[in-house]
Formats: sequence, structure tokens, C-alpha cells
Amino acid sequence: MRMITLGDPETVPDSAVELAYALVRTVGAAEARDLIVHGIRSAPNDRSDVVDGWVALAAGMDVLARATRH
Repeated sequence: MRMITLGDPETVPDSAVELAYALVRTVGAAEARDLIVHGIRSAPNDRSDVVDGWVALAAGMDVLARATRH
């Protein structure tokens, strides 16, 4: 599995970034963050410390995607 580094030593799988990107495009950054935080906090390991990076990366990807469409 390919990983994306979001700061030392945190890494996030591509699938997580793709999920964040899809959520940001669908419901917006704030709601996406809330959904991801809720999902992470419901998991056995609390990893909410990397959520902001996922959402920021996804929001940046969305901005780039919109800019290149024109």
C-alpha cells in the first residue's frame, strides 16, 4: 500500500486521502472533518491527530481540480 506522509512520523494511506477528498467535495471541509473525526474516534485507536492534514490535503486537491477545469 502506498502511503502519503503528512508530517513526521505520520503517514496516511491513499484510500484515506481519497475518502477525505470525496467527502470534502460532497459535504464541504467542516462536515468532512466532523465525519472523519467521528469515524476515527469510534475506531479502537484514536487517531484524530491526523484528520486535519487529511482534510487540508483533500481541500487543496479540490481547489486544484476546480482551477484546472477552466
